[in-house]
This record gives sequence, structure tokens and C-alpha cells, in this order.
Amino acid sequence: MSSAIDITADRTGPLAVADAQFAWRVGFLLGLPFAVPAPPLYLIGFACFLFSLPRFKLRLHSSGNWRELGIITLIIIALLSNLAALSRYNIDLMRIITTSFFFLLFIFPSCIADKRSLLLGFCQVMLVWAALIILMAINLRIWDYGLLLFSVPNFRLWGAEIFPDWPNYMAFMLSFAFLLNAIVFGRPWQAGLLFFAALLTTSRTPLIALGLLLTAWVIFQLMNLRLGKLMAFGCTLIVSLLILLIEVDIDPLFLERLMIIDDRDDIYSFALGLFQQSLWIGHGSVLLDESIGFNGHPSFHNSYLDIAVRHGLPALLIFLLLLAPPRAGWHVGGLNFAAVVLFVLVGSMFQNFLKHPHILMLYVVLIESSSLFRKPRRGI
Repeated sequence: MSSAIDITADRTGPLAVADAQFAWRVGFLLGLPFAVPAPPLYLIGFACFLFSLPRFKLRLHSSGNWRELGIITLIIIALLSNLAALSRYNIDLMRIITTSFFFLLFIFPSCIADKRSLLLGFCQVMLVWAALIILMAINLRIWDYGLLLFSVPNFRLWGAEIFPDWPNYMAFMLSFAFLLNAIVFGRPWQAGLLFFAALLTTSRTPLIALGLLLTAWVIFQLMNLRLGKLMAFGCTLIVSLLILLIEVDIDPLFLERLMIIDDRDDIYSFALGLFQQSLWIGHGSVLLDESIGFNGHPSFHNSYLDIAVRHGLPALLIFLLLLAPPRAGWHVGGLNFAAVVLFVLVGSMFQNFLKHPHILMLYVVLIESSSLFRKPRRGI
């Protein structure tokens, strides 16, 4: 394992060391998603942002100015939507403040000079979480549940009283660190440990990460006409699936769990109806619960619907623009960079990941770190 602090090759001296140390510590803390007393008050994440603010550097180039203007506009729209909604809903003042000024987190990359060290610090704390999850799974003998572990709600929540943000958000952070270890830091064993721990959360999120990683690898092999590797991989996969289907008695509840989307259908249908009722200004910082007539699970389960319902279409469009990596990022980072970016963006269609402060801060650092994915030999 490499040393705790990694400094990029083109930055040396005491200032670079201080930047690397600060970034690593912030990254480590971003892997501690504790909310006090409950979500969305992730005090460690907000503290990371506040302590980083003194290091903010105003960008003089046009793209930096454009992003900062977009952030300010998004905050203004959010405040206006909340003010307009006060006559219709009983919205808490603290929620108005937190949801409106949440978008300030988009300036976080301008506060971090050494982005590689931040991502490394995050990956190392997630390795600690992975080890703890595996040890606790062994202690609780969760394998006794068999595949019911992934289908029965009480079994799926085996770690809810032990680990924060269980299961989906913890699974996301483990999967994100899995991709970074596999691609950026070149640590296959640590990546495997993270992926295994993510599977133990019973969330489907790590399957998205693995699918995107394999897709990037296959496209790379096709671009380089490495048909031998592709054929060997394909044959191994087909044989493995055949053995699994023939030899293993798969619980139908497990297969049903993998495909179930009924709960999302109810949420999305109701949320889209709200969006259509107030297309341009939204409904303010409402909660998706009985206060607005919804009796299902009280969560949008979709970062984009959250923004659209609460703040309207213009806010959603600005939000999407702010999520886009710099234009050169796709070219510089290549397929591997695209796989990790898409993991966050696609995963956020099924959970509210991009409204989690820890995850948003990690993502906005990621999209400005495409150079970390550049290698002499592009591939996984």
C-alpha cells in the first residue's frame, strides 16, 4: 500500500505537501457519512466544505466564471421557488436555507488544490468500512439467510443499526471507491474487497459499477481489436452463467428483487405529476410524503426529479449543466473516466445520490480530475 499522502508529480515544495495533507484529510472525512441527528444534517460533510472555503481560488478563465454564475442563478431560483411555495405548503425555514444554499457545494473543487490526494483519502477510509462490513457479516453469519438476504427487507437491513447510510448510500460510496481503486490507483485487491463489501449491503448499486467497468473494458478491446481477449472473456462468462443456472437453485424472490421497480413507479408517477403542475418554478422544498398527499416511501429516489419538483425546469437544466465535466474532460480521461462519471449520473436516476453532500462534493472533484485517468496504456 502506498503512503497516505500522494502528491502529483508536477507540484513540489512545502505548499504542495500542505495541500496534499489537507486534501487527504478532507477526503477521509468525506467517507464518514454521519448525520446528526438525522439526514440531511451531514455535519461532517458541511464542516469539510466550510473548512475548505478559505482555500477557495476564484477562476479567471471563462468556464470557471460561467459555472459560478450558474451556481448563483441556481441558488436564486431555489430561493424564489421556496418563497412562492410558502403560501401553499408549510415549509420549514431551515429546509429552505439548506436546500437553496446546498448548491454552493459546486464550488468545492476550487477549494481543493490536490484532488488526487482527496480521492485517495476517501478510498482509504472506504477500505476501513469494507473490512468492518465483511467482519460484521461474518460475525452475524448473514450467509445463513442464503439468497433471501437480498429479497427479504428485514434481512437486507442487517447492517442498518451498525453502519451509517445503510444500505444504498453506503453501497454507492463503496462502489465509487471500487472504481477509483480499479482504475485510478491500480489496486485490484483493494478494489475486489470494496466490491465484495458493496455486494453485502444487498444494494444493486455495485452491479451498475461493475457493468460500466466491464462495458468500458469491452469497448477498449474492440477499439484495439483484441478479439482473443474478448472471446476468452465471453466464453468464461457464458460457461459461468450456465453452471450457475444448472447447478444452483436460485430463489425466485431473489430474481424478483433484482428486477422489482414497482416502488419506483409509484414515486416517479406522483413526482412527475407534481412537476407538471408547476413546471417553471416548482413546489419549493417540499418533502415527498403525506404533507403533499403521497403515502409511499418518503423519498424521491431520483436526484433529477428532486430538483425538478422542488425548483422547476430551469433549475434542472442549470443543475445538469453544472454536473457536466469540462469539455476536455471526456477526451483527457477517456473510457475509464466516462465509466465513473456515468456511474454517478446513472445511479442518481434511481437514488437521490446527488443531493447527498458527501457524494456531490466527491463528484464535483471527480469531474475536474480527468487527468488522473490518463495513462500511457488506456484500459482497465
